[in-house]
Amino acid sequence: MFEGMSALTLARIQFAFTVSFHIIFTAFSIRRASWLPVLEWRWLKTGNTVYAEIYRMWVKIFAVTFGGTSAGKSCSHGRPLGCSEGGAFGALRVAGS
Repeated sequence: MFEGMSALTLARIQFAFTVSFHIIFTAFSIRRASWLPVLEWRWLKTGNTVYAEIYRMWVKIFAVTFGGTSAGKSCSHGRPLGCSEGGAFGALRVAGS
């Protein structure tokens, strides 16, 4: 399937795939970051527990996506800070020592 393609073409395909997902997930993360305070405000204002349940569900998802994105960025540029040992958490361990 990829035998007739040059390395440059394959790199461009990979870059397009990566950037498209980056744009989609970043837009959702930004939207979620602005939506969570609104949910919490409505919960505190109305006292309706449905808003609290929705808030708690989405704050967990936001934490995982934000943490995953932040940890991944430290290892994305040529393995700085010893990322080869334990991934991003290895980088944090090396940076903290």
